[in-house]
Amino acid sequence: MDPLLFTAPGRIRILLVPVHPIKAHTFQKYVELVKKFGVVKLGDVTPDMRGTQKTMFSAQAFHEGQLHFNFITNYEAEHAYLEEFQMHRKIFGVIGIMDCQEFSNLPDGFSKFSEILKNYPTAIAHRCFAFNPAETQPDDTKGLIMLPNFGDMGFYMSTMICDFASNILTEFGNVASMIEKKTIINSPKIPSISSTSNSNTLQPSSLSTTRYSKPANSYSLPDLRSPPPIPLTPPSQAMTTVGIGGTTVGVNSKDNPYQIRSTLGNIANQAAMVPNTVADLKLKRRAPGRIQKLIADLYLMSGRLPDAVTNYYIAIDTTRNNSDYLWQAAALEGLCVALILLAYLHADIGPQVLQAPPSPNTNPPSSPSSPIGPKPLWTDITEKYINVITLYAKTSNSAHNQVPPLVYTESCLKLAKMLSSIWIVGQWGDDALKVIVHGGPPSEKNSSKKWGLSQMSGVTRTEISQWAMKGYGAFVEEMTLTEQIYITTTIASIFSTINFRRKHAFFLRQAVLLILPIFAKPQNSSQNLLIDEFDSGIISCLAKVTDVYGVGDESKIDKPDIGPILDDDPLLNFGWPAIQIDVMKDAISLTEALPDISSAIKYTTRLLRRLFLHLPKEEQHRLSISLPRLVSLAKKQGFDMDVKYWGMNLVRAIEVCRPTLRKVPYPHSSKLFTMKMADEQVESNDGPFIYNPFSKKTVETVQTHLVANETAYFMVTLANPFAVDLDIQSISISTSGIAFKPNIVPTSIPANTSIPLRLSGIPKEAGGLIIRGCKIKVYGCLEQEFCVFLPPKEDEIKRKEKDEELSKRIKKSGLAVIDRHRRVDSQGSTSSISTAATSVAQNQYMDFLKVDVIDDQPLLKIKSTSLMHGAVMLFEGEKTEMTIKLENIGKIPVNFITLSFHDSTLANAQAILNSADIPAEEAYEMELYAHRQPVFSWDQMERKINLLPGNEQILNVKLFGKRGCTYGTIQIDYGYLDRPDSPPKDIFFTRQVFYPILLTVHQHLEPLAMDVLNFKPIAGSGSLQNGNGYINVIDHRKQVEELLKISRFSEKSVSKLENEYCLLTFDIRNVWHIPFEVTYSVDEVESPNYVKISTTVEPSSTARIVLPIKRIALNESDATKPIPSLFDKQFVVSKGPKTTIEQERLHLALFWYRENLLKKLTTTWRCPISHREGTVDIRSLRLNKSMLNILRINEVSFFVEIRETSKVVKLALNRFKCPVNEFIPIRFVVFNRQEKPIKLCIRIQPVQSYSDGLMECDLSGRMVWNGLLQTPLPKIEPKSSTTYILPVCFFSRGDFQFLYHCEDIVSRAIGAVSGVYARLNFKVFKRPYSTHTCHYGVCFDIDGVLIKGKKVLPETREALSFLSGENPLQKKIPFILLTNGGGTTEVRKAVELSKLLEFPISSQQLVLSHSPMRSLVPKYENSMVLIVGGGGDSCREVAESYGFKKVVTPLDITTYSPSIWPHRKIDHQTKRTVKHDFLKEPIQAIMMFHDSWNWGRDVQIITDLLRSKDGYIGTLAHGLEENLHQMPVYFSNPDFIWSNDFPIPRFGQGAFRKALEVLFEEMTGRKLKYELFGKPETPTYRYAEQILENWAFETLKDRALQRHTYAIGDNPAADIAGANAHNWTSILVRTGVFQGKENDDRFPADFVAQHVLEAVQWVFSREEGM
Repeated sequence: MDPLLFTAPGRIRILLVPVHPIKAHTFQKYVELVKKFGVVKLGDVTPDMRGTQKTMFSAQAFHEGQLHFNFITNYEAEHAYLEEFQMHRKIFGVIGIMDCQEFSNLPDGFSKFSEILKNYPTAIAHRCFAFNPAETQPDDTKGLIMLPNFGDMGFYMSTMICDFASNILTEFGNVASMIEKKTIINSPKIPSISSTSNSNTLQPSSLSTTRYSKPANSYSLPDLRSPPPIPLTPPSQAMTTVGIGGTTVGVNSKDNPYQIRSTLGNIANQAAMVPNTVADLKLKRRAPGRIQKLIADLYLMSGRLPDAVTNYYIAIDTTRNNSDYLWQAAALEGLCVALILLAYLHADIGPQVLQAPPSPNTNPPSSPSSPIGPKPLWTDITEKYINVITLYAKTSNSAHNQVPPLVYTESCLKLAKMLSSIWIVGQWGDDALKVIVHGGPPSEKNSSKKWGLSQMSGVTRTEISQWAMKGYGAFVEEMTLTEQIYITTTIASIFSTINFRRKHAFFLRQAVLLILPIFAKPQNSSQNLLIDEFDSGIISCLAKVTDVYGVGDESKIDKPDIGPILDDDPLLNFGWPAIQIDVMKDAISLTEALPDISSAIKYTTRLLRRLFLHLPKEEQHRLSISLPRLVSLAKKQGFDMDVKYWGMNLVRAIEVCRPTLRKVPYPHSSKLFTMKMADEQVESNDGPFIYNPFSKKTVETVQTHLVANETAYFMVTLANPFAVDLDIQSISISTSGIAFKPNIVPTSIPANTSIPLRLSGIPKEAGGLIIRGCKIKVYGCLEQEFCVFLPPKEDEIKRKEKDEELSKRIKKSGLAVIDRHRRVDSQGSTSSISTAATSVAQNQYMDFLKVDVIDDQPLLKIKSTSLMHGAVMLFEGEKTEMTIKLENIGKIPVNFITLSFHDSTLANAQAILNSADIPAEEAYEMELYAHRQPVFSWDQMERKINLLPGNEQILNVKLFGKRGCTYGTIQIDYGYLDRPDSPPKDIFFTRQVFYPILLTVHQHLEPLAMDVLNFKPIAGSGSLQNGNGYINVIDHRKQVEELLKISRFSEKSVSKLENEYCLLTFDIRNVWHIPFEVTYSVDEVESPNYVKISTTVEPSSTARIVLPIKRIALNESDATKPIPSLFDKQFVVSKGPKTTIEQERLHLALFWYRENLLKKLTTTWRCPISHREGTVDIRSLRLNKSMLNILRINEVSFFVEIRETSKVVKLALNRFKCPVNEFIPIRFVVFNRQEKPIKLCIRIQPVQSYSDGLMECDLSGRMVWNGLLQTPLPKIEPKSSTTYILPVCFFSRGDFQFLYHCEDIVSRAIGAVSGVYARLNFKVFKRPYSTHTCHYGVCFDIDGVLIKGKKVLPETREALSFLSGENPLQKKIPFILLTNGGGTTEVRKAVELSKLLEFPISSQQLVLSHSPMRSLVPKYENSMVLIVGGGGDSCREVAESYGFKKVVTPLDITTYSPSIWPHRKIDHQTKRTVKHDFLKEPIQAIMMFHDSWNWGRDVQIITDLLRSKDGYIGTLAHGLEENLHQMPVYFSNPDFIWSNDFPIPRFGQGAFRKALEVLFEEMTGRKLKYELFGKPETPTYRYAEQILENWAFETLKDRALQRHTYAIGDNPAADIAGANAHNWTSILVRTGVFQGKENDDRFPADFVAQHVLEAVQWVFSREEGM
């Protein structure tokens, strides 16, 4: 029975003692039987009518009353000093329990009982119950009550207890009589702690081995050796609601007597000085009130509640009148108990009872604060207890009448327990009264469903907490050890009831610390490690304490099973680490002291696991070494106990190591894999687009396959978060699925580090292998499995994010988390943690790393090759062969081998193809170079063999010397397919072996140039054709002249419209040191034979080969097709300058005619010394516009025919001699070579030519014609012709010419034309163009061509006049001036040149070096740019005229900061106002428009800017930023030297750039990056073409489809190189930089002239045929 039960003062204490010998469990069984009859109704008790005093407490006076017995099995002798003050503490009865089966002589047992009674003199009644009697045992022992073991045992016991109760009530009368006779009744004297503890402490030597051998001390009496004083006051931060010593509702802190007095010893000393006479008088005066209180206590215990209430009221009045505060308070307490019991019995005793409790079915009473209705009883009792505490406080100044600390504490705790009972029930009523009277938990149906404020009861947890803490203060430390335990456990239970878990945990922890010395066992004890019920209670208390402080048992590591460690357990993160560490240390100390080794290990591991971040290294080390000690201690005592690993998951990651390259198995689809050559492209479904936003994004992952019966390796990442090293005795891979043999290794993980560890194992069969993690045995721990899962998938991540979003409203820390986890656990499965862990593992089974293990695979090695050291030297185009010997070193045969290849040219070509802007023609050439001519080839593709283990196989591989190839790799795929007794599979595997080859490819023959020449028919007997009409093979020893002599038409062939052949010339140079024989072959598609010409090219010499070749005819659709690509790829718009439609058509025509030409040609070489042979790559040669005009056959051809007569004589081809005054018919035959019909209009213009080159068109009086000179022709069908006849008659002598052309009536396009010329004796020859258009133009350099310095060259004005129309045809030929000079605007330069040349030059004809830099305006229009070059502000004006808005010059910078170039003072003329702040705005680009006039200054400033940080002057970039970012630099021309009137050429802008490059590299160690304009750069020539075309249209209104441009210059490196690179016809003059006698060796021109006039006349003669 709870001694702090509110109704404990109303219970009669009866001691149940064992009569030895009796077994403990037998005694306990009968104790429980007796306790069932702890409540006896007074109506069932037989009254004793023997006398007045005897019947003072008769049961008949109050039939509704009840006797409440407090059956106990132990007696607290330390509280004997309170028995005269609180009657319920006395032992009023003793009942002996005897087992008859243990006695042969029952009287002996009764004698022992009699001896026991001597120890309890206060017992007024006693019984000795003998249970389980044998039939042979007589019932003749006086005083011994034998209870039979048959029949209704409950009836027997009820009868005996009622008889015993009657005896008690009778003896109460005697006790009352004795009390009434007393004249002085003393208040309880507080004993000292030392005397009390010593009197009740038994030394270990005094204890017998039998628990029940000493009747004076019950079997449960503990060893009360007191520990050192332990501070019990909890820290203020541990309390959350009410602090210790907090005031109770209505009670001031000053009312606490133990806060006023200092110590009990001081008070006792003061009391000793009080005179005895005064004390005796007070005692006598106070005796009546005290007697009434004690009589009231007897009435209360006897169940006579009305009498008790009456006497309590009398006692209260009497003691109040005598200022006897201690006894008055005690009487008030007794009155409260009587009122509660009356309310419980629903007894009505008149107006003295304020209010009876309501019936459970009635409505709950109103709140105490409500003015409607009376107050509930519990409110009245609370108010009375406030008075009790106040009265106790008044005793602090009394010397002999002080309240004992235990009495004060019990009063507070009793009321707190009563209020907590009401709170937990939820309302004031019968259920609450039942809990208050009998204790125990409330019934489930009526208990409060929620923990918190009960609105119906009106009791708050705060109020309960205040009353509980009122009874706990510093005075508790002065109590005995058992009293301290008694108080702390009671307070802990109160806080547990009201769910104040932190306070509950605090007091529970204090109670455990107090109890520990009582139950502590010596470490060398021979008893086993089994935990008895008391130790189990301590362990349970520790579990609750740790749970509340946030270090509870939620982690699976605390469970007894040895399941897998799936992952780091989610911890409940709340609590104070410092307090948690103290709690865990206390738990470890307690469990070691018990000793409970398993719990000690559990708390040690939990402390390490949960709080290692807050533990110093020394503490972690101490705890880690204590674990093996604890395990060893357990084993020494005979228990095989091993500890689980106590830390976090050691395995952080695990991945399969990819095998070595020669052992990697590669999967292939049996349906799609064809094992073709490596250069054969596989069609992809990705499409041609560089980026497709609608395509499904896939992440390519390389799957690793393991091979059965071969060692597999795994890379494991282990992490040790602790401050101590972890010694791992064994670690191995943990798998499931197929059989797997892991290799076990030991290791060690240093403190606070992560280490990679390579583990291995052998899969024993093919199938699916699941990598679960690792099996690890840490030193001193059991071997456990540490699982590692794959990262969550995308849908799982989204689901978790959604759950986290929903759980934001749920508390994730603090005590509320514990409740949530408990609710989840209560709703979930009731299976063990081990089952739960297994379930988790099964749910996440699919998330383990899975690896496919395939069947055994063969293994090959390259035993030898025909190459020495894996290297080979080849000439470009050479073909050779090598052998590879393979050996099967495995245990599986090989029946499948295929080869694939890779060479260095593929990567280089692909890098160029991936560039942002590459012309289509160059891309096509690069694709052909990379993929159409492989370096390696193999003729034995897909050959199946049977290479058994230990056998060898030889493979033959062909090699080709490819330009630019430096290395290559031969990849051999092999496998074992179609295994016997194995069904076919969709996937098969191969392994690969690689053989790298180092290649050295020498260029020995260099194709230099190609040209196409007209092949005009001449009369003669020789023929280029054989009898079948095809070309014969020509001896290579024939010279070019001999070839031309025999290459002529017969008379029969003159009738053809046009010559079908032209001459193709090749220049090839031998750069090697031995001769080579070169053979050119022409294979015409229509011919069964072909032309084959061979020649020997000597070392370091050049040979020219001339080939006759048929001209090519392509229709318009074929000649204008887009340039194809060998691969499907997205079309990317070119970033270069836009071209006109005519230029684009010309570009395409040049490409397709060249392709058709190259299809006919084959070039091979042979070394007569080494007999090595190969091919010559001639694809580097290009066609130009003039070559195209000769090579192609026009879509519309003309043929003029005049029949010969006796008077009309044919002098030569198209030249006739005819008489005057006779009509001669001229037949114009027009042939349509197109695939579609055309409608043409022919125009004929007769003229008379003179020897000075002039022509006259007015021929009236000189000749007549019969017909129209301009007339439409009939429709000409495809591949057919029409004839127009024009009779003419000459009246005068002279040279006459007929000029003609045809125009398409539909498209108005002028077709290819021919001409007829007549002279005195009628002459006819071809004319390609009419006089109305000019299809060509001229581009002049200025310095060295037109002028030299400030002097005009003599031939300049005549040459310009010739182009302006002063020529035989009076034809204006468009021309422009292209120069690398600059530094001024185009308008100013045009004015300057016009004055100097005395010839009008327009600014629209000028292309200066910086003119193409207009294209940079959109990029830098609003950015600050540095313009370098020239003098003054000339270049600034140029840049601003182009559109640059923020232009600065070096002079601006030196003006802003003169110290940047201190070698020159800035005078007043050059000093200006700088508009820009260079510290706030950076310079974005550097542009050099003209030659520098101050090299030192400009180099210094440019270098500073290139090294600056983000373009800010005076800053310096460092590190990665310096390497990655460089300011853009643009130069307007690359001329290293240039010419003026000084005899020796001068340094130009190219020399300045070279100096800047050297200095920049010296300063930074990096190459200077820049972009060039000017000659010979491509952007400049593209820009010049546009200027020439615009000027031609401006002056002549002429738009040429394919304008042929002639470039005239004096600098081979600039003028000639640029023209050749841009397919212009180049002319080199000797009036400038070039002064050589022959052509320039490095950059040869198409024609070399003495001066500009000769160059212009050569152009006119070539284009006009004159």
